[in-house]
Amino acid sequence: IYVVSYCEGGLPAASGTISVSTTNVGILTLELARDIQLFPNPTSGTLTVTSVQSPIIRIEVCDLAGRTMTFTDTDSNTVRMDLSELAAGIYFVRVQTEAGTVTKRVVKR
Repeated sequence: IYVVSYCEGGLPAASGTISVSTTNVGILTLELARDIQLFPNPTSGTLTVTSVQSPIIRIEVCDLAGRTMTFTDTDSNTVRMDLSELAAGIYFVRVQTEAGTVTKRVVKR
């Protein structure tokens, strides 16, 4: 709990109390990132995405500018995506599961 005071001309003008709570999202994100696997990486065609703990809801492949190049909606722990139509380069793969969302990098040859 923090007490906040606002002073105007050296005199208190207003005050209030703020309550702050935190969660350990860093640890959960790290565990989720370990749970999501992309292979082969680099890939020249089919990319396999797996999630051990929780089913994958959606996968988006985005270019470096953040534009969605392809996506798939699913309810599976293993998804194969055909990236053969994408130009060679670096892409971000955003994997959404019931436990959260993780973004990983993939290289397309």
